[in-house]
Amino acid sequence: KNRDVIIGAMERCRTGKRRIPALLPGEATVAHKTGSLFNTSSDIGIVRTPDGRAFAVAIYVTGQGSRSNREARIAQLARAIYEGYASGEALQYRTAMR
Repeated sequence: KNRDVIIGAMERCRTGKRRIPALLPGEATVAHKTGSLFNTSSDIGIVRTPDGRAFAVAIYVTGQGSRSNREARIAQLARAIYEGYASGEALQYRTAMR
């Protein structure tokens, strides 16, 4: 039940549209929570692929010039992680490690 409360709050997050969700395909769903401090931007979340698989991601960026640059970097990293996970490479790696 506690998990449902936290994930529900993350699903309703209204900030960070230019962070984790920005470059993900429309069919991906994201529950996330953003954070910002002086010269830093972050976003943590759970990303679900269209086939129902999910992964957790936490990205913390410092520097990079402006906030928009940091947000763009978060979006780029999230997209790269999504592509690697969605391609099945993560599954192949996990299977190889058994």
